[in-house]
Amino acid sequence: MPLPDRLQPAKVNRQKLQQLADMAEEILSQIDNGAKEEDAGLKMLIDSWNSQVINPYAFSDFRDFSSWTSAKDFTPDGI
Repeated sequence: MPLPDRLQPAKVNRQKLQQLADMAEEILSQIDNGAKEEDAGLKMLIDSWNSQVINPYAFSDFRDFSSWTSAKDFTPDGI
């Protein structure tokens, strides 16, 4: 029995994945350079990233992902 449409995995092209991975790297870079969770520019980037994915992430998710995976592998988990 096939999966219903609502349960089908999202179809995302490589360009979109790369764009989101680049955004994740930028967010991590700002965090590594001392940006705090309350930083307006950082909040704007995280909000922009979260608006494009199904599973939104918090500041701590972006802060910690580099210890266990790459931005390229982190990104599809949000989609």
